[in-house]
Amino acid sequence: MTACGLCGSWCRRLWCRQYWSWRWRGTRPKQAGSILCFAMQGFIHVVDGRFVDDSCREFLFHGWNGWKLLANAMSNPSSITEQFQQAQEAGLNLMRFFIADDESGPTFLRGPTDFDEKAAQALDFIVAEAGRLGIRLTPVLLNTWKAPNGIPSFEKWCGTAGSSTRPRPDIDPRGSGPLSPLERLQTPYDWLMSPKCRQQVKDYFSVIINRRNSITGVLYRDDPTIFSWDLLNEPRCKYCGPEAVDSWYAEMSAHLKSIDPNHMVTTGAEGFFVEGDAYEDLDPGTDYLMWGPRSGQDFRANHAHPGIDYAVIHMWVDNWLVGDSQDWGRRWIESHMQAASELGKPLVMEEFGKASPESQISSVRDPWFDMVQSEVEQSLQAGDALRGALFWQWDGPWGETEPRGPDSNLVRRRDSTFTAHITPFAKGLADQSGQPVAGCTPRVGPAGGSAGAPAVTTFDASKPASSD
Repeated sequence: MTACGLCGSWCRRLWCRQYWSWRWRGTRPKQAGSILCFAMQGFIHVVDGRFVDDSCREFLFHGWNGWKLLANAMSNPSSITEQFQQAQEAGLNLMRFFIADDESGPTFLRGPTDFDEKAAQALDFIVAEAGRLGIRLTPVLLNTWKAPNGIPSFEKWCGTAGSSTRPRPDIDPRGSGPLSPLERLQTPYDWLMSPKCRQQVKDYFSVIINRRNSITGVLYRDDPTIFSWDLLNEPRCKYCGPEAVDSWYAEMSAHLKSIDPNHMVTTGAEGFFVEGDAYEDLDPGTDYLMWGPRSGQDFRANHAHPGIDYAVIHMWVDNWLVGDSQDWGRRWIESHMQAASELGKPLVMEEFGKASPESQISSVRDPWFDMVQSEVEQSLQAGDALRGALFWQWDGPWGETEPRGPDSNLVRRRDSTFTAHITPFAKGLADQSGQPVAGCTPRVGPAGGSAGAPAVTTFDASKPASSD
């Protein structure tokens, strides 16, 4: 990253913005102003199945999923900086993260459009630091499984939390009795279909997309640090049929594109094939319960919408109880590559991990990472659909001392997974990235750029947020 001063002709296509770098002493930041010129060549978009920047250079990536970013940005912001610096050193350049993760963390949303300002400023810091250090971001806007920024909270705000509509009893093996809390969590039919509930989500999206970062002064919709938006992590509407989830994705992706034409959008789905698909047999849960094919997802339909820029899959060999066969893993990946190619869209493995005891990381976990990376490498070489992968999970400095049980998939920097697989692979991709893409027309500037003074110039988690 190079100091620009004023944006001269040599950096006309780069993003210049004012950034306040922070050095923490106790709980109070020291502020130093500087103008920085991004090495990022604007926004990333898709051209002929490849991710390219605004200068038509291919963007290759290897990245990770982050957890508890918001909590750490509020309690120990230097740990965020340290993680991004460590990512730089390892060649990692893309992080997918949950804006709010679980109930133990800070509250981000108090209502569909009511942000906690301290938490929002912590998010601003994450985005600003990532941009400063050359890390692209995919924020997850909504989550199925947790209340913070999740469907359970939105159901309460919309009034559907007490509903129990089950529209397809003919395909529902759970019987007619009350659903358990876990099963009800996975059957939010009324919330998915309600116009009122959908409008609340649109309102939330509009507020966050149009937020002006309190550190940089840049609207989120105009910040090229953001690689893409992830709509809804791992959606479910079990035994509802595929229409509820798919119509929700169609409407929400169209809305998000209408208010933010600069950024890519993807689903956040695991990628289950719907019942009747040629690849249905690769889904988990294909016994009499049929929970995979009847999860509510439909990989092809969910990613066919014009508002969805690229397809994603997850791979959880342990959680899904599919056994330890890497042959299944390869077929899971390659079937989605074929389906994504038929859709004309690139594919990203946006979540994958493997549980392993401490003493067996190199023999149990590492072969799965090697397999995924080999699939990515072969696809890139052949010009196929799979263009990158994001592993689960790396928590940076705060994860180095976090206890790990025998079923943990937490990755640490000292693990062989990181030193012998992640880092060499990421650095290899970094060396290949930036090649010009034939047939691509350079783009200049965002669709409606923003400028102006930041709303606030400091982030001090020890003080209450201002009322405005």
